[in-house]
Amino acid sequence: MHKLKGIFSLVILLAISGPVTAQTISPYSALGIGDLYLPALPHSQGMGGIGISNSNLYFQSTLNPALLVDNGVYSFTAGFTSTRKTIKQNANREIASAGNLSHLNMVLPISQGNVSFSLGMMPYSDVNYNFRTSVDVVGDPSAEMEAFSQGSGGFNQFVFSTGVKINENFLVGGKVAYLFSSINTQINSYLESPPGIYVPTSITRTTARDFMYGFGAVYRTNLSNKIRLAVGTVYDFKRDITVERSQILQVETSSGTPISIDTVFDNTRGSIYIPEAYGFGLSLTNINKWTFGIDVRFQDWSDYKDFSGNNNVLVNTRLIAIGGEITPNIASVNNYFERITYRFGFNINDTPYFVNGQQIDEFGINFGLSLPVSNFSSVDLGFRYGNRGTLENNFIKEDFFQIFFGVTFNDNRWFVRPKFN
Repeated sequence: MHKLKGIFSLVILLAISGPVTAQTISPYSALGIGDLYLPALPHSQGMGGIGISNSNLYFQSTLNPALLVDNGVYSFTAGFTSTRKTIKQNANREIASAGNLSHLNMVLPISQGNVSFSLGMMPYSDVNYNFRTSVDVVGDPSAEMEAFSQGSGGFNQFVFSTGVKINENFLVGGKVAYLFSSINTQINSYLESPPGIYVPTSITRTTARDFMYGFGAVYRTNLSNKIRLAVGTVYDFKRDITVERSQILQVETSSGTPISIDTVFDNTRGSIYIPEAYGFGLSLTNINKWTFGIDVRFQDWSDYKDFSGNNNVLVNTRLIAIGGEITPNIASVNNYFERITYRFGFNINDTPYFVNGQQIDEFGINFGLSLPVSNFSSVDLGFRYGNRGTLENNFIKEDFFQIFFGVTFNDNRWFVRPKFN
């Protein structure tokens, strides 16, 4: 019966893969392949996004495959992300919001405490922008042009991961991620004056279809009977990702009526170069009581190459996340609030976006909690408040508030042998 639950969960993963997206809402997502998604579930988000070295029996590990060993029970989780942003530039101000399914993930233990594997889907990057810019017409100072840019979609990933226990202190793991789905962009340009001149509209669709690979490792040792020290590392290999691009140029009248259509690309195969990424984590844990940790992540986005082999907008990134969690008394019978897991954290992110000679920075404060329900399952909540960018030098600043909602179903009877009278 419990194996049927695992098969049923896999069917759900495959059936509703399409809607999984992060919904970032950001003009900066027009650069590169969009906003990069940290593959952290709501419980990790509540701790600032840490999870390279720390884990928990009741919550799935998606940030380091080696830690899947600790998930020794069958587990299924699904989540929703909601974002509300205030986007400002000079005196201009706009409020935008969006939300959608953010992740689906299941863990199947093969040998309890020794080997586990995971199947899941979540975003890799997200594109969601719509803005207008003024463009000078070279050679004609009397001409006025407005350009309207729109982008949607992003790259999703289907991830298979496995973790293996080498000995009491050392864990290793690996993952294979299949990138799929599309980024859609459209640029409409209009000459306000002189009238009667039509500028082509560019419509582009870039679809990814390729694999990415990574691995992780964790070393941990007991400092005392209660306190455990853990050190972890993760690495994602650089890859030339196969993509297909379609692009048309469509000339329209001022009323939007097409006059002519010219095909630039028609499912033309090419590649996008995704650079290597690596990270390190350090944590202290009192099992089923509290955890405190720090993660540092890097990715060499200055090596990124787009479909045309160019890169003049992305630079190397660094993400520092610090956070922790505490459960007052996981075995409490009379006080429900003592069984709740409370979380806190913050992160500082040097994003890959490089605009007008300046790298765009981001800062977030995180908190969250997990509400236990029957059979070791939980409702998980994470919250993040922060900002990105600056108002100086005509830049765009984003103030945001995000909610990460998830439900986790754990079944500790996976290894119980049924008995018959």
